[in-house]
Amino acid sequence: MTIESKRFKVYRDGDKDLSFTGIKIGSGSDHEHQGPQNSRWSEIDIYRTDSGKYIVAQVFRTRWQGEEENHRACVCESAAAVLELLEWEDEEGNSGISNMAKEALEAAAENDTAFEGITLEEV
Repeated sequence: MTIESKRFKVYRDGDKDLSFTGIKIGSGSDHEHQGPQNSRWSEIDIYRTDSGKYIVAQVFRTRWQGEEENHRACVCESAAAVLELLEWEDEEGNSGISNMAKEALEAAAENDTAFEGITLEEV
């Protein structure tokens, strides 16, 4: 099944919004991982533009009165750059990817061969 390109506008707090034509290839959320009653959660969407770039959009959602949602998005040149963006590292040098990021990357792999095996470490 071919996904048809469409026009997207991705909001970014404190920066220019992104407008592009492409497809959403993956998404993930930690809402269910943390429990459906959670009042704060994050979502990740991965898009492939018609020009071959990738957009990673993150929304930090809240149900708390007085708090506002936070929107970030970055443009990446490759699937490897998307993975690098979604990896975390702490002060002790530990690193990894969250379940939410892994969910988004695995969904992207179903729609874009550049992501195949990206969450798999071969030993």
